[in-house]
Amino acid sequence: MFPNRKFGELMIERSLIDKHQLSKALKQQQTTGRRIGSILVDNGDISEEQLENFLAFYYDVPKIDLTGTPISATTLRLLDREFIGNTGVIPFRVIEDAAGRKTLMLAMIDPTDDSAIAKAEEMTHMEVEPFVITHRIFLDKFKSLPEESPTDGSLFKDCETRDLLIALIDALADQGILSREELQRLIDKRNMRQ
Repeated sequence: MFPNRKFGELMIERSLIDKHQLSKALKQQQTTGRRIGSILVDNGDISEEQLENFLAFYYDVPKIDLTGTPISATTLRLLDREFIGNTGVIPFRVIEDAAGRKTLMLAMIDPTDDSAIAKAEEMTHMEVEPFVITHRIFLDKFKSLPEESPTDGSLFKDCETRDLLIALIDALADQGILSREELQRLIDKRNMRQ
């Protein structure tokens, strides 16, 4: 990370934009309050992919493009929607090591937001590994999130039986134990007996 370097100046130094493009974007930022990277993409000065690559370089964390990444409902329910919206984070995967320790992969607009990371770790009781994501991709993914989610990050708290079953099915599918197609066949077979 480059804490003493301005974002735009570093983009010029890396030959992504020129001084005129930065000046124009900074003026737009003053009037709109939008993020400089989003403005540069909208102006056609850089592509979304260039912005993602630069953000990964700038923050020194891996990037993740969630546009084509399916996220299970179980993983999404680990953090409540309000927290996700307020902090600019999206939980997208949980991995478990050989010792059984779980790590939450967290896409973040600002992967240096230590308070968001700490709160996500507290809510999920998992270590968090941050990944950088552009603001635009965050907004697209956030808009597609389900409205309901637990208020304390607890996966099953206050869930109805149906929600519990859906979470269990998602978990079984995520672990490769049971595919959704196999489950549908079992349900169809049971319905035929009734």
